[in-house]
Amino acid sequence: TIDLKTRLGVGAGILAVAATSLVFFYSRGLINLYGDSMAHLEGARRLIDSLTPGYQELGTVWLPIPHLLMSLPAQNDFLWRTGLAGGIISSAAFSLAAWSVFRLSHEMNAHLEAGFVALAGFLLCPNMLYLASTPLTEPLAIFFVVLLVYGLFRFQSTGTNAALIRAALAGFAGTLTRYEGWSLLPFAALFVLWARRDTWPNRLRRVLLFSLIAGAGPGLWFLHNAYRFGNPLEFYSGPFSAKGI
Repeated sequence: TIDLKTRLGVGAGILAVAATSLVFFYSRGLINLYGDSMAHLEGARRLIDSLTPGYQELGTVWLPIPHLLMSLPAQNDFLWRTGLAGGIISSAAFSLAAWSVFRLSHEMNAHLEAGFVALAGFLLCPNMLYLASTPLTEPLAIFFVVLLVYGLFRFQSTGTNAALIRAALAGFAGTLTRYEGWSLLPFAALFVLWARRDTWPNRLRRVLLFSLIAGAGPGLWFLHNAYRFGNPLEFYSGPFSAKGI
């Protein structure tokens, strides 16, 4: 276990790094450097503030969770125009991911020092620090990946369905954040199959439980595209897809 003083110290350090990074890149006008940053902000704002607000503004190519999370802060003109509406969400995801990396490394190695080494590597990565200030989707996706790995580790350690369900929910959220999350699910399911010694019926039941929850993300996205655009693969082959462009 980690004592309260250490928890508070680590948490304060993570928040200080995240806040400093956000201020640094904002002060230099770099938050909206990428065109995708502005496009994500516009997509988020349209969910509430547009001629056709609501479900139909979810679109097809970009997955919905980042836009849903940014939609409320994007209603503020200052936060929307500066990019801070997305930067705040990314900084929060970065902070939670850093905390999860610290906890995961500490528990996997049974040494507090291992947690600090992993945390330092995460916090001192320049690319990660920049992404954490932008409206891009990578920080949120990385957070869900870390949660998925953490949940799978806890499942391997404890064998509880609660840990497995938490991992599956992280996988579900990740698949609705970036498409890279889809490619992780088969490997995660194989890990569930072999993580613990058990009878094959029990192993298969746990794989099925994990797959039904985590796999619901891609399933819902196929249904959304089929209902909204008449093509379940609209995000892949439609006129606004990478393939179409």
